[in-house]
Amino acid sequence: MRVVALISWIVTALAGGPRRQGAGATRFPPPLIFGHPLLAATGLIIWIIHVATDTDVLRWVAFAILLVVAALGFTMARLWGRNAPPPRRPPVSRPRSSRLSSTSRCP
Repeated sequence: MRVVALISWIVTALAGGPRRQGAGATRFPPPLIFGHPLLAATGLIIWIIHVATDTDVLRWVAFAILLVVAALGFTMARLWGRNAPPPRRPPVSRPRSSRLSSTSRCP
């Protein structure tokens, strides 16, 4: 089970890796932006050491770090959802009236 957890942690880290964004693309606080991946990487390293040494204390330290990482991730998702621009809707085209009005006449 430890190896399965390790593999899932690595897959999650690779899938949620850094993405390129333009300058000024985020208004999140820097500790939130940098703390989330740094703590996740720290927890992953501690879990790898736990798998290699089978130390119970490291298991609980990695778990505690994982809880903090999850809280930071949920916080970013909540802030992103609140600050996301509304979806763009295509303009609605209205059908033109086929009847000519009584005041308009063709020459």
